[in-house]
Amino acid sequence: MKFLSHVKRNRQNEIIYRKEIVKHISNMLGIIDSYYLPNTNDYRELIFRIIRLHDLGKYSEFFQKYILSGESHPKNYHFHTLIGACSIFNSLSQENLKSALIAYFVVYHHHSNLGNITRCFPEERINQIDDRLKIQYLSILPNLELISDELSILLDGCILAKKRLDLLFDMDDLQNERNIQNYFQVNYLFSLLIEADKLDASDTTIYQKIALPSSKVDGDKGIPCQCWEESVNDFGHLTQNQLRDLVRKRVIENLANENILDQKIFTLTGPTGIGKTLTALDFALKLREKIRDSEGYEAQIIYALPFINIIEQSDSVYRKLFGENEAKILSHYQYADALSQQEENYNDDGAGYDQKIMSLDTWQCDIVITTFVQFLQTLIGNRNRLLKKFNHYAGSIIILDEVQTIALKQLPLVGASLYYLSKFLDARIVLMTATKPKVFELANEKILRQEGEFAQPLELLGSNEDVAKVFKSFNRTALKPLIANPIQNQDEFIEDYFKVHWKEDQSCLVVVNTVKLSIDVYKSIKAYFEEEGIENPLYYLSTNVVPAGRQALIEAIKKDVIKARKGEGLKPLLISTQCVEAGVDLDFDMAFRDLAPIDSIIQVAGRVNREYNKEFIGSVYIVDFGKCSNIYGPMTEDTVRNAIQYFTKEKQEITERQYLELVTYYYNNIYDRHDDGFGYSLNFFKSMKELNYDGSDWSVSKFQVIENGFKTSSVFIECDETATKAKEMFERMIQKKCSRAEFEPYKRDFHQHIIAVPNYLDKATELKAMGNELMKDILYVPFECHEDFYHPVTGFIRDRIEETWGTIL
Repeated sequence: MKFLSHVKRNRQNEIIYRKEIVKHISNMLGIIDSYYLPNTNDYRELIFRIIRLHDLGKYSEFFQKYILSGESHPKNYHFHTLIGACSIFNSLSQENLKSALIAYFVVYHHHSNLGNITRCFPEERINQIDDRLKIQYLSILPNLELISDELSILLDGCILAKKRLDLLFDMDDLQNERNIQNYFQVNYLFSLLIEADKLDASDTTIYQKIALPSSKVDGDKGIPCQCWEESVNDFGHLTQNQLRDLVRKRVIENLANENILDQKIFTLTGPTGIGKTLTALDFALKLREKIRDSEGYEAQIIYALPFINIIEQSDSVYRKLFGENEAKILSHYQYADALSQQEENYNDDGAGYDQKIMSLDTWQCDIVITTFVQFLQTLIGNRNRLLKKFNHYAGSIIILDEVQTIALKQLPLVGASLYYLSKFLDARIVLMTATKPKVFELANEKILRQEGEFAQPLELLGSNEDVAKVFKSFNRTALKPLIANPIQNQDEFIEDYFKVHWKEDQSCLVVVNTVKLSIDVYKSIKAYFEEEGIENPLYYLSTNVVPAGRQALIEAIKKDVIKARKGEGLKPLLISTQCVEAGVDLDFDMAFRDLAPIDSIIQVAGRVNREYNKEFIGSVYIVDFGKCSNIYGPMTEDTVRNAIQYFTKEKQEITERQYLELVTYYYNNIYDRHDDGFGYSLNFFKSMKELNYDGSDWSVSKFQVIENGFKTSSVFIECDETATKAKEMFERMIQKKCSRAEFEPYKRDFHQHIIAVPNYLDKATELKAMGNELMKDILYVPFECHEDFYHPVTGFIRDRIEETWGTIL
């Protein structure tokens, strides 16, 4: 008799493909056998046993009837996860009780999100569940010998679990152990199981990573040859490109250390515009070659960034560097979490997975470029759909860029999680920043020391003194505080600040703390230009605008800057929010920055005189619209003011040579005063140790990289023909008139027309009252009335004053 694991049906619901369980298990074992596994013997043997038994329940007559007919059993006897979980527990319990409990937990949840370890089964339903197990067992019993032969495992006596209450007590003991290694073992084994399961169910081809040329950056930028001079105080005599060459050479020299493969955590701290993106890639490619030669596998490179627009920018840089067949690069991010939630509905037991989507979701590539949201909510998370790729962290090279954008309260948790990722799963981690937040110092102080651990990252530029020498080599900008009195409104800003300090022969960036204020400032400057006949190009950028045009807008600004420098056009101006700060490759002559954390101010300075024209020093005017405390908290504003006051005692400006000292002073003070705020990290770390994945306020499932102080709705803006076509295809997919594969070519366009809109806005309320929904949690603005809700330049129309926390994007 042939026992089926999966079938595929056509649109007439006719079965057109059948896969046997024995084939499914064999394929999954083959997939895992091709992976790099840390602690190979321990993980390999355990995951193999888990795979062999995870689908045991599919051998029951109830499941076989279900898969052929599509009809569920009224008492759910076709459910298959529990009997597999019980069997793997009994198979392992005499050898290693902890491994048996973890294996039970992993198999039990393999078609759902991970839940609390002690809530695998409600106590009040234990008898009912045991009855189901006995009936399933009796169904399997006649074929036990055949099944044992197919699965290559002795089944006699291991199917029925011991008393369920005893098992419940064992789970309590595992939770009370509070061992962080349990978390990483559960997530890793769970990831291996569900990824292999879904890859084979969808018949997705496994990508075999290839050897990437380690000299690829050298071929593009040349072999770095600028020597590091120990005797000089700074390298201010060098040009911008010579400084980039110097830094890249200094970083790469670390690879000559004979113990470099034993080092798992690195930091790269350098000023903006120093070429950290390509320097880190060069380091990763050469480290990857060393890993290949020494450890025998191709490490995946994972590059994580905070914002979507700089992901697209980095994707372009990477693809230009590599030829078409030299590397497989994937950019993986979601514009709308609501759509990803919808796609989770397809994670059933069938074979309805699209291969292209599965390849993306499981990072079948050499290099993946992704967001902090995707990366960190996989690292600290419980969702089945995200955890498929958790196993890819094992043995990988992870680059986290612009880490200063991670919320302060999350830093100890993130630092500790990265440390344990390197310890338990052999990941190599590079943290890059221009402002040096103390990620691992905080992790050590708040979490790791209490666990008997200590993270010791290697700074790739050398000692603190060496890092300081690089920072002191630049004199591109100066911060000029104008914060004695708060600005009452945008008109006062135009009259008393903008008109006074901006000249028509200067390109200018204005960054404020809220979307509403950015729109008001844009409108006021536009009105001023029209009144005075000023023709300088004026741009607007924030997350209030659909992503579809953001990268094109950035490219347009770059072209205007280049034309103006050649004397062929006027200097452009950009009004924006924090979304322009990190990693966006723009270069202005001057800037205004609303009062904000010091690292944010310095990031804006990094968009001024970026290419280091030594003929002038770009001014960055710090102004105060009076909302800093509302957005960042009173303590942050107080600490920012104290830092600025300390560094302007003798001179009313702070030069770039002082930026590293300024940000160090600021961080030291804010950490000292933020002690109570780190309870956030401590609570989530406690949940990780206790395998508390869901069901309480601090469960792992509640961790989010981006938190708003208000509720938002995802809104699809049908503002052009591309949006209309993408919406039509999405509706067809939802109505099952087309497959996800047919929707896939339109998916990016669909995502790029979605924005997050605060629910408190009048227009959001109006939109909801109209009942315009594409699906649950996605509203939409139809094309015929989009001008009533959406402005082509400033985006979604906002009528309410925004003063709540978290509105900076």
